[in-house]
Amino acid sequence: MSRIDRRVALAAIVLCAGGAAVACTGPSPTRPVSVKASADGYLRDGRTPASAREPELRTGTSGVQAHVAYLRFQVTDLPKGGGKLRAAVVLTPLPGSTEALIELAAVPDTGWSDRTLAQRAPLAGRVLGSSLLAAGAEDLTFDVTRAVNGPGAYSFAVTSPGKIQRFYSSESPTGAPALRLTREPGPARVPSPDDRWPRPTDFPTTRPVPSPTLPSPSLSPSASPSPSASPSPSASPSPSPSPSPSPSPSPSPTPSPSSLPSPSASPSPLPPTPTIPVPTGPVPTGTGLPTPGLTMRPVDPDPHDPPVPDCVLERLLVPTCGILTGVAPAAHTSQPRDEAMREFEAKAGRTQQIYHAYHRGEELFPTPTEISLAREPGKNRILFLNWKPYKMTWAQVAAGEFDPVIDRLAAHIVKNFPEPFYLTVHHEPENDVDARDGSGQTAKDYAAMFRHVVERLRGKGVTNAVTVISYMSYIPWNTQPWFGDLYPGNDIIDWVGWDVYAYSDAGFGFGDFVEMVNRTKQGAQWPGFYSWAARTFPDKPLMVAEWGVWQSSGNPAHKPWFYRTAFDQLALFPRVKAIVYFDSPNAEGRDSRIDATPEAQAAFRDLMRSRVFDVRLR
Repeated sequence: MSRIDRRVALAAIVLCAGGAAVACTGPSPTRPVSVKASADGYLRDGRTPASAREPELRTGTSGVQAHVAYLRFQVTDLPKGGGKLRAAVVLTPLPGSTEALIELAAVPDTGWSDRTLAQRAPLAGRVLGSSLLAAGAEDLTFDVTRAVNGPGAYSFAVTSPGKIQRFYSSESPTGAPALRLTREPGPARVPSPDDRWPRPTDFPTTRPVPSPTLPSPSLSPSASPSPSASPSPSASPSPSPSPSPSPSPSPSPTPSPSSLPSPSASPSPLPPTPTIPVPTGPVPTGTGLPTPGLTMRPVDPDPHDPPVPDCVLERLLVPTCGILTGVAPAAHTSQPRDEAMREFEAKAGRTQQIYHAYHRGEELFPTPTEISLAREPGKNRILFLNWKPYKMTWAQVAAGEFDPVIDRLAAHIVKNFPEPFYLTVHHEPENDVDARDGSGQTAKDYAAMFRHVVERLRGKGVTNAVTVISYMSYIPWNTQPWFGDLYPGNDIIDWVGWDVYAYSDAGFGFGDFVEMVNRTKQGAQWPGFYSWAARTFPDKPLMVAEWGVWQSSGNPAHKPWFYRTAFDQLALFPRVKAIVYFDSPNAEGRDSRIDATPEAQAAFRDLMRSRVFDVRLR
C-alpha cells in the first residue's frame, strides 16, 4: 500500500471513529478529494516566521522559544454525492518523531500567506482534536468535519505543549499536509445551523444539553497520604502538611491561594499506566535571564486581504478566539475591592475582562460593589465568583441541609444580576478530601455537593451561572485513586480550571510558563494538568483560574523573565480560554504582586499588550 493509500485509509478510520457509522458499515464513501495546503508555515515566538520555502513545519518548545504551525486550505471542489460532508487534516511527521500531545485548532481566516504570516497570524479558536503522536508514527490525522462545511478558505493552528515536533510542509516533495474530503453514503440533506462553526451568541440563555457523567480518569491506586492532610504555602520552600478538617467556620474577606507544596512532599508512586508524556520546559538558572527579541519583517498590507475578524464571546462565555484575562486584586488585604481592581488595571496597563472574588457561607453575592464593577461604563467586566459553603460537610450540603441558604442566594441573584457570570463552588477541594467512608468529605461527596448546589440554583431560576470546577493541581493529589471522583459531570460543569503558581527560586515550581501550566514531576505518573485535561475534557474550555509568580529577593529577575515567556508560550495551550491572576502582597508569606519590582511591572504590562487578549465582550 502506498503512502497516499495509507493516508486515505487512516483518514477514513478517523472519520468512522468520529461517528460516521454509515460510512463504516454501509457502502464505500464516494471518492475522496485531497486538498493541498495553499499556505503553511510556522512562527517562532509568535513573531519570527520560518523561511517561506522551508520544507518542514515545527510546533512545540525549544528552550523557552515557542513554535506554532499554521495551515491554510482553499476548498473549491467537493466529493460527489448527497451524503454528509466529512473532512480530515492529515500530517506526516519527519523521521525521528517522539511521543507528544499534538493539537489542531480552528482559526479564523485572516487572509495570511507564507509572506504575511507574522503580521496576520490568526488566534486559535476551538480545538478540533488532540492526538498522542507515537514515536516513529507515519501519519497524524484530525477529524475537522465540524469546521469544514463547503467551499471556502480554512485555516488551522498546530500546537504542542512539549518538545519540538516536525512535520513535512507543502514545500516538501512528499508528505505535504492534506485536507481529505469525503461524503457519507446517503441522500442529500439540507444543512442545519449546527453544521457551521463558530456559532457565537451574546450570552447563554439556556443550559447545555445534559451529557453523561464523565468517567473517572484511569489512575491506578497508590499509597495515600492522610486523608485530612492539607499542604499549605508558607514563607519556607519546604512546608509540611498540616491537618485540615472541614472548611473553616470563620469567614474571610479574601481567599487563600493554591497550596503549593515543596519537593519534600513526595508524590505517591504509581505502577505504569497509560499517560500522555509531555516534557516540561527547561529550568532557567541564575539571574541573567534573556529577553526574547522582536524580529518582524515589514510587509506592505494587501488591500485585498480580508479584515482580521474580532474575537467575541459565544455561549457559556467562551471566546471564539483569543484569551480572556482577569485578576483577584489585592488579595489578603483590606483594600476596597473596586479601588483594588482599578489600581491593578492601572499598573497592568489594561482593563481586566474578569474580576475574581471569593465568598463563604451565607454571604449574598454578587455584592453591590461587584455589580458596579461588572456594569462600569466602558469596562463591562465578567464576574468570577467563588463560593464555599461551610459549617457542614459536603455530604450534608448534598443532602439538602444547606438549601435555605442556596434558595436565598438564588433569589438574590435572580433579582439583582441577570448578566452571565462564572461560578465556582468550593475551589481547590483536594486538600479537604477525607477518603474514609462516612466522613462526609469524600471525593464523591464533593461531586454530589457541587451537583446539588448547581441543580438547586438552576431550579430556582439562576440560569446565568457558567460553572467552573477549580482544581488545586498539586501532583500528589492528582494521582490519588479518588481524584477522578471529584468531577460532578459534564452536564454540571461548563469550564475546567486549575490554580497554579511559579516559584522564583530553583526547585519545585521553578521554570517558565510551560512548566507552570503543564507541571510534571519525575517519578510521578502524571502528564501535566493541561495534557491531562485536554484528553479528559475534550469538549470543555480550560481556565487557569488562579496563577501568579512568587517574588524572590535572591532571584528578582525571574519574575519579569517569566512574564515574557508567557507572552509567546500561551499560544501552545489553545484550550486555555481565560487566565486569572492572583495578585497579593502576602499570600501566607509570599508576594505575587505584578509590581513587586519595576522590571516585573514593565514585563507584565508588555504581556498585557498581547493581541491574544483582544476579546470583545459586547
